[in-house]
Amino acid sequence: MKNFILFSFEISYKFLNLMSQYGKVEYWEERYARDIEPFDWYQRYSGLKDIITTNIDKDHKILNVGAGNSRLSEEMTEEGYNDITNVDICGSIVKAMSEKYK
Repeated sequence: MKNFILFSFEISYKFLNLMSQYGKVEYWEERYARDIEPFDWYQRYSGLKDIITTNIDKDHKILNVGAGNSRLSEEMTEEGYNDITNVDICGSIVKAMSEKYK
């Protein structure tokens, strides 16, 4: 049991340490330099579609905070949501996504 508790603590410590990095620009700059494929941290639009279409009209202004390189806004635009603003703390990903969707 002692080894299990120590193992659990070690995993929890590593997880909390990783999460504490999420607020740092350097973490995201390195992350997006290493992993260039689009990634949806929470869910793709298809997993959120029912919630979004029930609560957000297509003419609403939408702010996507922490957009990263997610395809969420792209997929929402394909569904008719056209007033979406994406923001992120990582300058390189903002530049890359701006270039991609010119």
